[in-house]
Amino acid sequence: MLKTIVILTVIFGVGSAARISSSLALPFEAETEFAVGDELSIVGLVDENNIHIKFYRSEKDYIQLNISYYDENRIDVRFDNYAETYPEEQPEFTINSFPRFGHVELILSFTEYGIELAYGVRKGERKFVQILNHPVDDYAKIHSIYIKGFKSLSEVNKQ
Repeated sequence: MLKTIVILTVIFGVGSAARISSSLALPFEAETEFAVGDELSIVGLVDENNIHIKFYRSEKDYIQLNISYYDENRIDVRFDNYAETYPEEQPEFTINSFPRFGHVELILSFTEYGIELAYGVRKGERKFVQILNHPVDDYAKIHSIYIKGFKSLSEVNKQ
């Protein structure tokens, strides 16, 4: 049985001022403030459990990034917009032939243009996928991150 192992890393800032948080096993819930130059990186395996990442501005105003298992070689990635302020829908897109074994990295970068999603297959190699059309100064300041759908590393190690 495939075990889910996911490491979450948040990188604050860029250059010499960069701070890297501790890597955490999921599930993980915290309030984190993001600014331009910050990154949220998810590394690991995806199985039949889905990943849900919510970016909140208020309890009823958030965007949810859904990463869903499709089959052994594919995951589907979708943004669902629950933002009352920006009611337009976000597009759905699929990452095909996603290498599910080994180190897979999904990267959320907070830029002056919005929240950019990319994925890395090998260290240092990234492919741009999607950018949320919500400006960072509106949407990335005060977000709690809630990620569900995973066992913690300690639970995985017990099995």
